[in-house]
Amino acid sequence: MNALADAIAAHCPPEREVSFDWPDAIRFDAGLLGGGRLGWPAECIEDDIPEWLVFGVILRAAAMAHVPEVQAAMAFTPDYVITGTSKRVRVRQLGNGVTPPAAEWLVAAAVDSLERTTRRAA
Repeated sequence: MNALADAIAAHCPPEREVSFDWPDAIRFDAGLLGGGRLGWPAECIEDDIPEWLVFGVILRAAAMAHVPEVQAAMAFTPDYVITGTSKRVRVRQLGNGVTPPAAEWLVAAAVDSLERTTRRAA
């Protein structure tokens, strides 16, 4: 959980607090950001050391974050123009977008696939 708090805090203004409520709530600036859950083998009794652990996280930042924070989290540059007239619309536009790094990867994969198809056809 501490590593998660550090990761969230690294992308947020330092004056806004990241905190946790038992058993699984993650809060950012007092608003519910998401939740975390720890999983282990069902057959492992309380005093045993489990063979594996899984920590899962669900974050829902877009609903409570400011537009520049969502824009930064989605890897859009500060000068990227968002045309929505309200915060809700602008955050929704960002949330429905494909981040630039993912878009670059998708386009590169598509180009590679087309080039391989073209070479086979020739």
